[in-house]
Amino acid sequence: MKMRSGIVGQMSYSCHICKGVFTAKASLKHHIKLHEGKYKYTCMICYKGFSSTHGLQGHMSWHTGVKEFKCPICEKEIRYKQKFKLHMKKKHGIC
Repeated sequence: MKMRSGIVGQMSYSCHICKGVFTAKASLKHHIKLHEGKYKYTCMICYKGFSSTHGLQGHMSWHTGVKEFKCPICEKEIRYKQKFKLHMKKKHGIC
C-alpha cells in the first residue's frame, strides 16, 4: 500500500502482511519475497534475504566492516573481489 510519510513530499510503502513501512517500492518488493519464502538465507541483522550463502557472506561484510582484499601496490582495502579486480585494472593497469 502506498501512503504519504511524515516527511513532506516523500512516499512510503507499507507491507500488507506485517505493516512494515519502506521508503522505496523496491525495498517493499524485496521484503515481501521474505514473507513468501523466496530466499533460503536471511541476514539476522537487517533481515535481507539471499538465495546463496555466498551472497549472505558478502553482505555481512557491510555489517562487520571487514574488507577482505588489500591492494599490494597502494594498500587500499576493498570489500569485494570484483571491485578489487576493477581497482587493479583501472588504477594500476593490471588485469
